[in-house]
Amino acid sequence: MLALMKFGAAEHMAELLRHGHLYMHPIPFFKVLESDVARGDQHEGLSHCWQADSARLEVRQGDEWLNVGGIVGQLLFWDQRVEVGNIYCMYALRGSHAEAFFDGHCARLVDVDSLPFGDSVVVFTNGDEFMRRVRAAAELEGLELSYNLVEYVDRETYSGSMGPFRKFSTFSQQSEFRILAKPELLPARILRVGPLADIAMVCSCAELNGRLRLQQAAEPA
Repeated sequence: MLALMKFGAAEHMAELLRHGHLYMHPIPFFKVLESDVARGDQHEGLSHCWQADSARLEVRQGDEWLNVGGIVGQLLFWDQRVEVGNIYCMYALRGSHAEAFFDGHCARLVDVDSLPFGDSVVVFTNGDEFMRRVRAAAELEGLELSYNLVEYVDRETYSGSMGPFRKFSTFSQQSEFRILAKPELLPARILRVGPLADIAMVCSCAELNGRLRLQQAAEPA
């Protein structure tokens, strides 16, 4: 991972830089954003995805289990007993983006047109220090913290567990890095990390690529 970024409205990104307040939403928040094609995902919180040809549904009749036929597509399972927590979503500039840029497969390092989250972006110039402060803030509040890149899987072929760090590939352009805090707090949790101006900068989405420079590492002697 080359860098972490947060896209949003100008006033919200300025507030993030000044105060370092991370607004962490629960899973239901993202599921009901049906009018927001960028963030809304009806499959948020999905526990498992099983292809119909890799799973068999049975129904019990008396003491006998009977096969249920005619399943096409996927079996999607939500486990309501499992607490997910509150999530903070960011954009991760990955090595794959650099490879595509160097190979000439994309004209811009960050495809801001596919990320309609707002008109501004905070770029973290020291991602390690940012995450150190996030961990420290979570520890002060006694929170259980986990974070990772989101893995994107093909809904038509993938069978297995899902969870908060795995999504269908239709959302792969988001290239998410997620921070997850437990226990869950409704309607949202605000994690107060503190001022971030010393380890981040803010600019408009329109000027982002013009303020990024990617250079290939020198070959070892």
